[in-house]
Amino acid sequence: MQRIVRFFLSMALSVHVVLFSAPSVAQALHGKLLILTALPQETTEPLRRAFLKLHPEVTVEIRRRGDADSVKLLRAMAGKSSFDLFWSSSPDPFEMLKEDGLLQRYRPDVEALPDHVGATSVNDPDGYFTGFSVSGQGFIWNRRYLAAKRLRPPLAWSDLARPEYFGHVGMSSAFRSGATHLAVETLLQNLGWDAGWRLIQQIGGNLRTVSKTGDAVARGVREGDFGIGVVLDSYAISARARAYPVAFRYPAGVSFAPASVAILRDAANVDAAKAFIDFLLSEEAQYLLLDKRIARLPIRPEIYESAADDFPNPFDAAIINASGAFDLETSIFRYALVNSLFDVMVTFNLASLTEAMGLINRVERRLEVVDDEEARKLLEAARRKMAYLPVEEAKSRDRQFVAQFSQERVATDDAVRQRGIELEKRWTRRYRQHYLEAQALARKALARLDRDRGR
Repeated sequence: MQRIVRFFLSMALSVHVVLFSAPSVAQALHGKLLILTALPQETTEPLRRAFLKLHPEVTVEIRRRGDADSVKLLRAMAGKSSFDLFWSSSPDPFEMLKEDGLLQRYRPDVEALPDHVGATSVNDPDGYFTGFSVSGQGFIWNRRYLAAKRLRPPLAWSDLARPEYFGHVGMSSAFRSGATHLAVETLLQNLGWDAGWRLIQQIGGNLRTVSKTGDAVARGVREGDFGIGVVLDSYAISARARAYPVAFRYPAGVSFAPASVAILRDAANVDAAKAFIDFLLSEEAQYLLLDKRIARLPIRPEIYESAADDFPNPFDAAIINASGAFDLETSIFRYALVNSLFDVMVTFNLASLTEAMGLINRVERRLEVVDDEEARKLLEAARRKMAYLPVEEAKSRDRQFVAQFSQERVATDDAVRQRGIELEKRWTRRYRQHYLEAQALARKALARLDRDRGR
């Protein structure tokens, strides 16, 4: 009851501020505010409408592109961009744009906002971008689907590699999704380079699909196309609030990252851009984040006092203590390399990977019933084929090597970047060959076990 009272008191205060303060402020702002974002319309539209009530003389236009495509576009338009703001869930593109000199400083004059969520910085220390909410990646699952398939909900990342989840998991491409990159990089940093990629490949072998966006993964789980998905928390919270039969869990080692906003260097309407950032940090906007259409985790800790009991609070000590280490500088440094490795290992070779994993699973199950030393040797040989990794960890920290890779997978006159494109093509072919050889070895093992059974 106290939470409800606090919520309505706060909303009343927000209305009071709007009624008595907005007209004089709104008259000072005008023109068009052009925003580039990867955020879905369900998130941006309620916030856009609320901002326009405060500033009716401003026209707000929102264009949508994925993070990688946004960075590519802004780099190509440097010096002639018409965008005022960049708005995204992932910290990586902001660091890239900052390094390219495509952002301008702005420090909102808002008191009592946290500097960190766990060990993660909320804002750029140099003032080039500002966090307005927090996101963590985890597991969404369809309760009815899992019950029908007699599957347990996953507790940890390693669970997603278990044979019983074969064909029941969905994930998005690391190249397309900042959330997937965050999940992959978290595993690499917490498990180590070799062990991390080994687990990522095993999870990849269980995938039903690799989607372009996290929203598509969440939709697949909601509609029962597959049972489990790796997504940002907001997709699961929103689906649950709309009465879909889903549940969500943060795995141990979860990393939280700020969803941020930044003024672009070439912004034409800087005053409106600053006002929009101020609005996103206001109590009114932060309360809006709790709306089931948006379902984002507010950056203001006090807002959680008005949230539903099952709404996750990233400032809760239990969640913070379960979070893993995450070095953002390392993530940024090898961003394109890690995304390239994920795609050649999983995305580009999904069919051959899942076929190999399915056959290996069958051999393992058969060996539980019939012990055959030769079949076991064939299984081990198949596993060794799957263990191919073309890059050692030391290379992932080598600036010259990493510089070959880019989020822009197009032919280029840049000889360094062109080498990266050629390496990616070579790795794709090699992974496919390794997966095909693993399939052949597993089939030989199955044929031998069939002969054993026929004796």
